Amino acid sequence: MRLSRNEQDYLKGIYLLSEEEEFVSVKKIAGYLNISVPSANEMIKRLEKKFLVNHYAYKGIKLTEDGKYEALFILKAHRVWEYFLVNKLGYQLDDVHDDAELLEHNASAKLVERLYKYLREPVVCPHGSKIPNIIFWEEESRLYKMSDVKCGMVGELILTDETAEKYIEEFGIKNFKWVEILKRMKTDNTIIIRVENNWNNLVLSEKIQEHFRLRTLDA
Repeated sequence: MRLSRNEQDYLKGIYLLSEEEEFVSVKKIAGYLNISVPSANEMIKRLEKKFLVNHYAYKGIKLTEDGKYEALFILKAHRVWEYFLVNKLGYQLDDVHDDAELLEHNASAKLVERLYKYLREPVVCPHGSKIPNIIFWEEESRLYKMSDVKCGMVGELILTDETAEKYIEEFGIKNFKWVEILKRMKTDNTIIIRVENNWNNLVLSEKIQEHFRLRTLDA
């Protein structure tokens, strides 16, 4: 659904306010966005026509499921951009918000999700707020046998059975998803793999490789 920047800001604001209470008053929305109550009322009517909010008499405003979906997307976009700007471009916490605000309104779901994957699916933004883990766009993936992977490939390591799980445990490796193929030994075909969030590299002999797969995203 194509939404204006103002519409996105309203939905995001309503969502954040609704974390404190189920129904949000127009007055609170106006205060949160620093606008007049009449202006807020006009926007609420517009959002109602698009089935993004419901306005309950004597209670307040509540997002519909579609409204919540749109709000979560713009919230995810904002927090992913903040993570990128701080951790990759060296922004400071006190100057990252405005640029993230600008970028969130101009990024497609495809761009946000690719950036999210590139950043290895961060859990929280630099301010400590949770990044929604709903996926708003998915690209096709490809599953490789470990005998077919090449150095430099990055993807999700798939453990196909209990043997693979026990092998990982023996290496003391945990809390990971993304890996990078570092090297394949010419002498015995052993693969050395860098694993996110772990100091130890994972070593897969040719025999144990049959219990693993590598899922990569197609470009």
